[in-house]
Amino acid sequence: MLVVTGFTLLATGRINSALSAQTITLQSTGIQTTAAALTRSADILSLRLKSFGAGKSEVRTVPEKGQIQVILAETKDLNQEEKLLTQPGKLRFYETFDQQSVSELLKGDRTLFRLLKSDAEPGTLARLGCVRVSETGTVNQYLTMAGLEKKCRFAWDDLFDGSEACLFALKMGADSQIPLSDTSVQSFECKLDPVRNSYYIEFKFRQPAIGIWADVTRRNLSKPIALVLDDKVIFAPVVNSEIKGGNCQISGNFTASELQYITAVLSRGELLLNLVVVK
Repeated sequence: MLVVTGFTLLATGRINSALSAQTITLQSTGIQTTAAALTRSADILSLRLKSFGAGKSEVRTVPEKGQIQVILAETKDLNQEEKLLTQPGKLRFYETFDQQSVSELLKGDRTLFRLLKSDAEPGTLARLGCVRVSETGTVNQYLTMAGLEKKCRFAWDDLFDGSEACLFALKMGADSQIPLSDTSVQSFECKLDPVRNSYYIEFKFRQPAIGIWADVTRRNLSKPIALVLDDKVIFAPVVNSEIKGGNCQISGNFTASELQYITAVLSRGELLLNLVVVK
């Protein structure tokens, strides 16, 4: 007889073959990790996996160890799935500075743009420039010395494991803060445009965020607004018109799998716990 203790089982599908299953153990790093927080986080992870199309899975909590165990019957991309399970899911919206504005903040010092080695693409006002991921540390050192943290916040767009990262400058002033977050959004969906044969994300704001978003888009006509997921810029679209109905469509230079990943994280809410994979 098999006796299992200390587990709360939340399953998206029963797994029968232990030989083909992949087990991922997640450890909460918080000082105070409650059983309720573990259960809620496990529920979010179950929904993320289902949305991502990761196949049948079991998600179990181990309260006495502050752990969550995930058993996958099969994997699409183990590295991406581990990231999906540990991504906090914190979404924020920011107004942005363009190259000229950043140059003015730096009082004409062109060091940053020499480090970036590439200018923003025409029309992509929020992108300051790009470097290899291995070179971002050098840029970050310069930005720390520049002392602009009270006026703007710099963020990279390397959410996925690419070879290049691009830098954005986010406005921090009280008059430019956007009071919207992941809880302001009612739904996220990844869709295919059959005419262009390309994928995009469609999302809809809740009330009263619809009115706030209308004000934000009216104030930022012809300017980019950055969507930042866990300190990484995922989109920085230019506002073409005031958006009154709360419905938005955004496309980007992402694969279908990457957009599905973003949708899976954003549509299921922010995790209550900080989780790391135990190897």
